[in-house]
Amino acid sequence: MKIKLLFNTSENKPRQIIKHFTLSGFAIGLLCPILATIIEFNNKNLAFSLSNIMYVHQINPIIFIIDLAPVVIAFAAYLVGSNYVRLNLTLENEKARLNNVFNFTEKLSEDNFAIDYKLEDDKDVLGKALINLRDKLKNNLLAENKRKEEDNQRNWVSLGLAKFADLLRNDNDNLENLAYNVLSNLINYLNANQGGIFILNNSDKHEKYFDLVAMSAYNRKKYTEKKFDYNEGLIGRCALEKETIYLTDIPENYIEIKSGLGTANPRCLLIVPLKLNDIIFGIIEIASFTKLESYQIEFVEKIGESIASTISNVKINEHTKNLLAVAQQKTEELLQSEEEMRQNLEEMHATQDEMERKDAELSAINDELKKMHKELDQKDIDQKKEIERLNALNEKRVQELEKNNKEMQETINEFQNFCNEEAILKKQHENKCKEEKTKFQLEIENKYNAKIEKLQQELEQEKQKNKS
Repeated sequence: MKIKLLFNTSENKPRQIIKHFTLSGFAIGLLCPILATIIEFNNKNLAFSLSNIMYVHQINPIIFIIDLAPVVIAFAAYLVGSNYVRLNLTLENEKARLNNVFNFTEKLSEDNFAIDYKLEDDKDVLGKALINLRDKLKNNLLAENKRKEEDNQRNWVSLGLAKFADLLRNDNDNLENLAYNVLSNLINYLNANQGGIFILNNSDKHEKYFDLVAMSAYNRKKYTEKKFDYNEGLIGRCALEKETIYLTDIPENYIEIKSGLGTANPRCLLIVPLKLNDIIFGIIEIASFTKLESYQIEFVEKIGESIASTISNVKINEHTKNLLAVAQQKTEELLQSEEEMRQNLEEMHATQDEMERKDAELSAINDELKKMHKELDQKDIDQKKEIERLNALNEKRVQELEKNNKEMQETINEFQNFCNEEAILKKQHENKCKEEKTKFQLEIENKYNAKIEKLQQELEQEKQKNKS
């Protein structure tokens, strides 16, 4: 699309154009006084001379006004030229703007959103609308590309899940063949370089370890052995945390990938737990020169769940086969022992009669023993009653002793009071009082000792009776 102008200001300078208009107007205006003078000369039949020109101006002052026509018309032509130049500049700018708009929209139609559009000023509504249109188209294209990419990723994941579901349905009776087929196909599907599958062996409750049952393109010194402790290295860490480990900074000498051209370290390492219902069945490890995308990692995690489910089913089937073998062996042993049981039954019947006879004898003995136990229980009851009677009697006699002690103490207290009252007479009759006191104390002690001896004799007699 091109816009053509009648007068291209880019080829002629604006000042030259205005000068051209001004001179043209002055020339046109100059014709007016000349024609007016000629007409007056004809009307007056005057000869052309300077004096006649002055005469004509004197008799007709309008000619003075007409003489100003070149200046007036030149000024008018100057204004017209200026407007013309300004108009052409405006048209040229609009032409350039429209050409920019055309080029911009043409680039947009070619999905070239990197093109930039320069605004003339803040009031350039069309430019702002075009920029908004470009941004919207760019965002729509990005969204469309993102949607297509997500669709491709979903299709890739769906096809992969279907493919590996078929693989897991085959060879599920041989764990090593199944692991190798799944691993080799997974490496090819991810465009990775090498990998390995480790299966958890927990047959021994006191020791858990991982067996390397499948590997592809491995060249590790650490894989010269096929048994790894449950807590060993990154594999053990993945099993303990039950989470995926994705490394782009591979530890030095951890793994190397060999080819015909030499060896190199991979750019990424993916370690995924094979878990089902939060139970670890194994670990899968993938190494690659190219970094894995997030959807690829999620795909491997989903495949890991399917592999874990298959491993669980395989182990259940193997355990079932072992149980069936054990059950068959037990059945044979039971059949062999059945004959022995039949022979033993006959012997048991023979001994049963003897047992019944002995049971009758034991029943009679038991009845006799029950009778004896009953008599002994009655004697124990009588003995307990007698002991209770003696205990009550002892308590009564102890109370009497306490009562006598109390009376004797009261007597002594009365005597002491009597001695205190007769303190004055005591000095006079001191010897007499001492004799009486001594005599009285001896009598009391003799009485008290006699009672104590009597009570002790009675208690000993009662104890002898209880013992007998």
